[in-house]
Amino acid sequence: MANIDHYISKIVNDGFPELKNITITAKYKKLKNSFMQVEYESETEYIIQIDTSLEGVNKDIMLGGIAHEIAHVFRNVCSNFLGTIISGVMYRISSKYRTRDERETDLLVVERGFGKQLLAFLKYNDKYYYAYTESDGLTVKELKKILAKNNKKKRN
Repeated sequence: MANIDHYISKIVNDGFPELKNITITAKYKKLKNSFMQVEYESETEYIIQIDTSLEGVNKDIMLGGIAHEIAHVFRNVCSNFLGTIISGVMYRISSKYRTRDERETDLLVVERGFGKQLLAFLKYNDKYYYAYTESDGLTVKELKKILAKNNKKKRN
């Protein structure tokens, strides 16, 4: 777990410094419908649940998945109490809302500097779980285009 705690600290410090006063921990757990998910404990405490099948995966895969979950935490923390409740309900009942939320969360991960790691996570997910479609979030193909475009901008 020491590596996981280090990864969380790195992502918060490097990409989401606004979350320094939020407690984010992780635990391995057998999950049924995903490799990772974030659990709300309180306004200042979140737990990232990581499927046991991810124990031992490479650093970039783990960083990409955790960065995605931390981006969800960030979006939640930036919302007011009522917005958080409405968002939680809408996420569960509306596939369109869930799609938009996941895609915006992936874009935030890229914006905050963890796009390469998110790509590693998505490739792993596609290979060992199921291939992401546009309704699940950014696809590998879409993310590769975004990263190539960002790299091109950096060179100019």
